[in-house]
Amino acid sequence: MRMWLLPVKGNRPRLHRRLTTLPWNNARLDTHDRSRGHGRAETRSLKVLILDDDLRSESLNARQAVQVRRWRRPNGKPASIETVHYLTNLPPATAGPDDLARLIRGHWGIEGRLHLVRDVAFNEDHHRARTGNAPQNLAVLRNTAITLHRQNGATGIQPALRAGNRKPERLLDLLPETT
Repeated sequence: MRMWLLPVKGNRPRLHRRLTTLPWNNARLDTHDRSRGHGRAETRSLKVLILDDDLRSESLNARQAVQVRRWRRPNGKPASIETVHYLTNLPPATAGPDDLARLIRGHWGIEGRLHLVRDVAFNEDHHRARTGNAPQNLAVLRNTAITLHRQNGATGIQPALRAGNRKPERLLDLLPETT
């Protein structure tokens, strides 16, 4: 069986709404940590609920729902609060709250390296392609564009995309040569 832990965002409105209306106020606070760095102070809290059969059938057979709240205060700026919900098929005996917190923190490393770049550079979270293979195909094309720019020395994807828009003929230079 494949194990997974996935964020549920607004592009799944019914499931997202269902997760936000779970009895989070009755759930105990499972983990809480604070950190300073990168010009900000951050506090994270995590709550976990074991899902009943009704929600499991709606949620890809998930076993647990996770709520992460992040309070961020960038130096000299107002604080912001973000709440993110996750689903996982990992059973509580296999993945407790500390395990889930560690997996989610690891997820943000991937998110920052690729998914966040796709969200920012391509405004991916606002795209409306949801049928057939269109979402996967567009993700493959975006990943390919990012990878080609990085392999050719681009340190910032957005400036590289803008340069490609100004001179599209130079985009062919990004492709590897074949023999």
